[in-house]
Amino acid sequence: MIKTVIRNLLSNAIKFTPSEGYVYVSMLDYKDFYEFSVKDTGVGMDDQEIEAVFNKSRNSGFGTEGESGTGLGLEISREFIKKHKGTISVKSKKGVGSTFTFTISKSL
Repeated sequence: MIKTVIRNLLSNAIKFTPSEGYVYVSMLDYKDFYEFSVKDTGVGMDDQEIEAVFNKSRNSGFGTEGESGTGLGLEISREFIKKHKGTISVKSKKGVGSTFTFTISKSL
């Protein structure tokens, strides 16, 4: 499940980042949990888009190269993270990029 979440976040970061942009992946190891982040220098989102990002009825936009999507990947990722006693969040700024961060508990 965690591989699926990481794959989805990476895929989205690549999809919404122009070819001259960057995607960064990091993992921090804390006492009780792991924290993963996927950061991009892509198109970013405004506050309204951020609010809707995990909404089941949300439709995905088109990527920088016209790629399409269903918008279900983030909802599925959120459910997988919840099953691992974790959280997922996003910080983004239009025209600057996005950072998706999730945690998973070490004790399942």
